[in-house]
Amino acid sequence: MVVVSYKLGFYVQRLIEEDLFSFARYGNGEWDCIFKTRPRTGTGSQALNITSLRKGMKKSIITHQKDPNYFLAIQSRGYLERCKLLPSIKPWLRNKAPHAKWHCGETFTHASRDGTLHPLIAQLRKMNLIIVGPPWLKGLKKQVFPSMQFVYVRPKDCFVTYKDLFSGIARAIRTALQQPGPVVVSFSAGPTTKVLIHELHGKVRDRCFLIDFGSLWDPYTGRRTRRYHKRLTAAIMGRNLTGRK
Repeated sequence: MVVVSYKLGFYVQRLIEEDLFSFARYGNGEWDCIFKTRPRTGTGSQALNITSLRKGMKKSIITHQKDPNYFLAIQSRGYLERCKLLPSIKPWLRNKAPHAKWHCGETFTHASRDGTLHPLIAQLRKMNLIIVGPPWLKGLKKQVFPSMQFVYVRPKDCFVTYKDLFSGIARAIRTALQQPGPVVVSFSAGPTTKVLIHELHGKVRDRCFLIDFGSLWDPYTGRRTRRYHKRLTAAIMGRNLTGRK
């Protein structure tokens, strides 16, 4: 399993240059779904024992392993080892996705934690941005992304609404494409994100960035849903939002 660790600037520069890509992150919840090792995600937000979700998850990795503009990203090996998932991941990838080159799945979260996320936020503010996520992310419109569109995702078991969710995103993309410049779709829909990006990539990859940001934006709406969020002081989040030290 080859994992490359690009700096935040790599992704920001692709956005600046309008060099389109899709980015999907696979953490313990996604692997638990693939291997049937847990019935729900660790936060309890999504049931994982759903055949169509599992099939879509597997297909999203296998189908795009050779696409240079479809970035598969993985959680840290250390964490996956502690979750006792890595011994299963390695042989599965050798068999099912031998050509996959993985990106580090923690680049965005580490930048937020370290107070260096502003270049990404500043660039997204200049683009046609669609936020796909739970209801609290609508609050990003106040001080983070004033011109964003928002697509609602139910906070629990959103995969059951997959068809409606896909249709809502497609409508938002059509609206955004009426404006000049490419569209960026930011996904925060748990394991369902992977299936959505997989399906949308083939339809809009020449017009849209599709990026799995997970829970990255939660603290900027007052929600601390991950352990590292507790380390995000007001000063750190201020640096991320303004670029001022």
